[in-house]
Amino acid sequence: MSDKNTKKPVPGVHAVLAHSYLMYFFAVVAGLLLDLTIPIKIIPDHIATAIGMVFLFAAPALIIWAQMTSHRFEKEKNKTDALNFFKGPYVFTRSPTHLGLDMLVIGFALILNSLFLVVFSLVSFFLTRSIFVRKEERILGQKYGDQYHKYRKSVRA
Repeated sequence: MSDKNTKKPVPGVHAVLAHSYLMYFFAVVAGLLLDLTIPIKIIPDHIATAIGMVFLFAAPALIIWAQMTSHRFEKEKNKTDALNFFKGPYVFTRSPTHLGLDMLVIGFALILNSLFLVVFSLVSFFLTRSIFVRKEERILGQKYGDQYHKYRKSVRA
């Protein structure tokens, strides 16, 4: 028997992130499979490769910067201070790791110059933003309260 008053445990931020990363994985696999069967180029190869390389170098730098900032934030004693949210790449976007992953997948898609991979990457981007980033922000709002809500109002996703 289950008690109706028993609260279902709220998943942690890392569980939500793991699910969103899986969406990117499936998008890449689906895009590659379609590209292998029906290869459609979107722009000249040399342009696609140049743009893709910029994304492939910038994306890991952004992800590492976000992870280092997040790790330092977790170590700080006064975690509820609103100013703690305004550090590193979190000054510019509330979800820099997702932005970095978006850039990484799009960069890979451009290097391969694959229409399907670009389309599936963009679909993943919009789905993760509308589903997983929202869940992540609800969890962070519950964890940090008003300070996070003030931060959320002042920095774009």
